[in-house]
Amino acid sequence: MKTSTKYLIALVAMLLGGGWWLFNNSANTSVVASQQNVDMAQAINECDAITEKAAANLVAIVEYQKLEIAGRKANVFKICMKDHGYIENPAWTKYATPIAEHNAKTSNTSVDEAFENLRRTHMVLVTSKQDEPLFWTPARPS
Repeated sequence: MKTSTKYLIALVAMLLGGGWWLFNNSANTSVVASQQNVDMAQAINECDAITEKAAANLVAIVEYQKLEIAGRKANVFKICMKDHGYIENPAWTKYATPIAEHNAKTSNTSVDEAFENLRRTHMVLVTSKQDEPLFWTPARPS
């Protein structure tokens, strides 16, 4: 393959990647840019990788084991984020409580289960919508 063809393919790939990035970022206009914390994003990514490694050898055969693995992953993630200097945001807890109560009624589950499902979903998010607090906050404000 000629060198110029390789450069052309690389250029097209970069243009497609840039277009995809622009499309995704323009679609998320409700995301508050000021809440994007690079350190927190890095901690979340590192903790997510650690969580996956911690559960890589666990195999679920029955439903209970799937729930146990999900619980272990969430616990490892929380411990990792605490080690990185983050705690669960009290504002998020206040925000999520009525949502969990509503979800519990609609899905016919307990409030605790609905709240834990919300927690597991939101703990890995780096950004939030404008009217929604982030799950994590620094343990010691800087």
